[in-house]
Amino acid sequence: MSDEEKPNPPKTTPKKAARPKKVEKAERLDPMGWARQKGQVRTLKKSNGERVALPTPQHMAAAQLHGWNDHRHHAGADYAMTEEDYDAAIKAAARPVKCTDGRSRYVPHDAACSEHAAYKKSKNVPGPATTKEKG
Repeated sequence: MSDEEKPNPPKTTPKKAARPKKVEKAERLDPMGWARQKGQVRTLKKSNGERVALPTPQHMAAAQLHGWNDHRHHAGADYAMTEEDYDAAIKAAARPVKCTDGRSRYVPHDAACSEHAAYKKSKNVPGPATTKEKG
């Protein structure tokens, strides 16, 4: 059989059956990783020409409220969270909510809170269970 007489192989391969897409876990980053992605970091130039990245006051307030720095100190690693939890933490640090005792307090977003956060260690500091959203 010459080359001209051989049948041509099909140019396309048969399609495989479609598989359902795997649901991937939400990306988890440390707070500064989210701060960089969300524009919550400002770069400043020191007098010696060195550039330093500093978080915004909103990020620093959320870090204090949610215990992210305490987590790094006690656990030896940064606290990891999802993007939604980071956004909720920034919002929680920006506005107080009405508590059951009638006072307004800054209440942390529970999913963004480290187990080393101050309110989890103190009986005098209210946590999410003692608040009600004012609607």
